[in-house]
Amino acid sequence: MEKFDDWDNPDGFPLIKDGRIDAGDVYLRYLQQGDADLVYECDTDALSRRWALTPPPSRQYAENIARRGYLDWRLSYKSALTIVQSGSNTPVGLIKVRKLVPPGVADVGYQVHERYRGLGYAVHALQIFCTWSHQARLFHRFELGIKPGNTASTRVAEKAGFVFEGRRSARLIDVGGGYSDELHYAKVITATCPASVSNDAADSDVPSAFVSTH
Repeated sequence: MEKFDDWDNPDGFPLIKDGRIDAGDVYLRYLQQGDADLVYECDTDALSRRWALTPPPSRQYAENIARRGYLDWRLSYKSALTIVQSGSNTPVGLIKVRKLVPPGVADVGYQVHERYRGLGYAVHALQIFCTWSHQARLFHRFELGIKPGNTASTRVAEKAGFVFEGRRSARLIDVGGGYSDELHYAKVITATCPASVSNDAADSDVPSAFVSTH
C-alpha cells in the first residue's frame, strides 16, 4: 500500500479489515480497475437515467473512478465500494458514500446493475455498510434522498431500516432541466459498538463473528 496508509488520521475512510465486508449473499470491497464497465453501465441504463441527478458519464470517467477506487476511499470525502455476489465473485453494484456536516453523518446511495436487480443485493449491501460504518465509529446517522415516484429505491431504503423524515421541495436536479422534490430518508444507529477497522489497534477489537454472520 502507499505511504499514506501509515497516517494516523487520513482524510478519507478507514481501512477495511481483509479488504471486504461480508453480508452473506454479497460482500463489499474497494473498487478495482476491472469495475469500470460496472460503473459505466450502472449510470447509463434507461432506469438509472430516469432518476439521475447528473449527465451520463463518459467511459473514460468510469475507468478513472474504478482505477482510483482505493485511493478515493482512503483520501477523499466521497467514495464508493463495489457490491460483489459472494458465490460467483461477480460485481453487481455499488454503494456510494459522502461525508456530511456535522461529523458522523453520511449521505449514502446505491446502484445495482440491471441484470441483478430485484434480488435483494442493494438491501443487504446497504444494511451491512451501515452496520460496519457504525462499528468503525465512522458514522451514526445515514441519510439518502429519493425522487418521488422511484418506488424501487424507496423499497430498498425501507427494507434496509431507513425511515421517511419528510419531503424537501426542489432539492434534486433534473438532468433535463428543472428540479425535483426529495423524499428524505434516514437511519440512526446510536448503540455503542466495538471498532471493526484494521488501522491503529482496532484489529483486536473486531468481533470474530462480525464478518461471517451478516
